[in-house]
Formats: sequence, C-alpha cells, structure tokens
Amino acid sequence: MSIALSLGTICSILGAVPILCPEEAALHYYLFTRNNMENPTQLFLNNDNVLSGSYINFTNPTKMYVPGFLGSYQNSDSQDVKNAYLYTQDCNMILVDSSQLLPFLKRNIGLSYDAQPIGVILAEFIDYLITKGLKLTDLELIGISLGGQAIGIAGAAIKTGKPAKIIGYDPAGYEYNSYPPEKRLDETDAQLVIVIHTNPQMSGYNQSCGHVDFWINNNLTTQPGCTITEVIARGAFDTISYVFCSHSYSYHVGVYAVYHPNAFPALNCTSYDEYANGLCNNNDLQYVGDQVTASAQGNYYAKAGNEVYNP
Repeated sequence: MSIALSLGTICSILGAVPILCPEEAALHYYLFTRNNMENPTQLFLNNDNVLSGSYINFTNPTKMYVPGFLGSYQNSDSQDVKNAYLYTQDCNMILVDSSQLLPFLKRNIGLSYDAQPIGVILAEFIDYLITKGLKLTDLELIGISLGGQAIGIAGAAIKTGKPAKIIGYDPAGYEYNSYPPEKRLDETDAQLVIVIHTNPQMSGYNQSCGHVDFWINNNLTTQPGCTITEVIARGAFDTISYVFCSHSYSYHVGVYAVYHPNAFPALNCTSYDEYANGLCNNNDLQYVGDQVTASAQGNYYAKAGNEVYNP
C-alpha cells in the first residue's frame, strides 16, 4: 500500500475524525528522565498540557527507542536501553510502543506488518515536538529489527530536517534485503547512521546501510550466549528468545557499549577474514556504539562475547 500513513490518514481510511480515532491506531510514547526513571509520562500528539506538565527538558539530548515486531515499552530490550542511557547521561528517553498499532492496521485495513506506518507516525510526533522546542541536533533515534527499519523511515519523513544520529540494532532483513532505500534504513536518514549487525544470515539486514556498519563476530549464525543451553541458563527461556537470540544480541552489544564506550574496538576493513588475520591493524579504529567520529565511513569488524549480558 503506497500511502502516507499518518495518524490522520489512518483515521480517514476508517471513516473517523482523528480526535475520535481508536487509541490502537496510534503509537504510544513513554517519557522517562532521571526525575522519573521508573514512572513514565505518556505523551500524546498535539497534547500541550501533558507535555508541559512532564519532566521533558529540551536543553538535554533526546533519545527515542523503537522496539521490534509488536514490541512494547515494557519489554526487556526497551527497559535495558532506557536504563543504560539514563544511567550514563541526563537526557529525555522516549520509549515507543507499537504493540497495538500493527495488529490494528492488519485487522482493519489489511496492511501487512511493516515499518512504514511506524516511521511515518513517529515522524509526525517528532515534528510536533520540534514545534515545542526539540532540536534535531539533539535527537538520536534507536531501534532494533523492525524498529531499526522504522527509525530510518522516520528520519527521512521529518519535515524540518534530519536527526543528528540513528543507531540501528540489526535492522530487520527478510523482504527488506531487497527493498529500495526509500523503504528502509539507509545513510541518508540522519546526519550520522550507525548500524550494528549480528544476524544478517537470518533475521537481520544483510548489507551495509549506514555511514558506519559494525559487523560483530564474523556474523555468526549463533552468537555468544545463544545456544539452547546458554539461553536456558540465563533463566528466561522461551522459543522466541532462543530463535531470535543472535538477532537480539545486537541490542545487548549496543547497551553494553553505552555503559562501556571503549569495550569493542573495531577496525575498518573489507572483510572479517582480513580483520581476523591482522591485515587491517593499521586502518581506522572506531569503537562499537554511538560514539563514532564524524569522519568514520564504511564497514568495521569487531569481536564481542558473553560479557554483553551483564553490563
């Protein structure tokens, strides 16, 4: 469906005026700051009263995290990302929840599950925040899997410019591997686009798509900590966590890097084999995470282990 799916558009399709449009037809936004790390304020599009009564402070950086397929702000990845950023810096941390939107669109207008409506609706919310004081130079969009593709669409759809930074945790692959840049994350979606790849053979995007692409552990099909024995040992085994463990490993690497910015040195190289054989030791060195230098460009290779599960 080639349609600009803003919230107003969705409501028009359903024959409802936007103010009466069902709550499920929206993304949900939960603001955390150091003043309310455990009790979020839910923000709403065009609701100035709630925004002004919240702890949001536009003199601080603003981070937005978009989880994967049917992701909730209460899921462990969302909470881990939120805790990492608020522990290490004073910022506005907004967790985006799409757990109601995608099933609603599938049920009511037959739209397949994809990142486009998430990205366009998120951009609409960002444009609203810009009118209230948000500066794009202070905005970082973070997302995993489907959320990693959605933040690219959002970055491109913002009306007033591009966010300062995007960091994608193993953006979704599958059909996205053949999508054109305008339908997925690519380096034009922010001033700096950083991607951490951990499962490109299966669930993750299998090509470079950022200014800087980090490839972890030779793109192992089974990343550290992802055997069935190891997943069970961490005490939260279920089929989903096991099947997508190497995909989720990306956010564990990303969160660990927030706490420990120099944990994973990465070298600019043409292949993992050249990296492993020491042929790139004199090339540009960056550290996996969102603190790369502005001059960095290309593919970087790094190693990480089980330490990422205990940041």
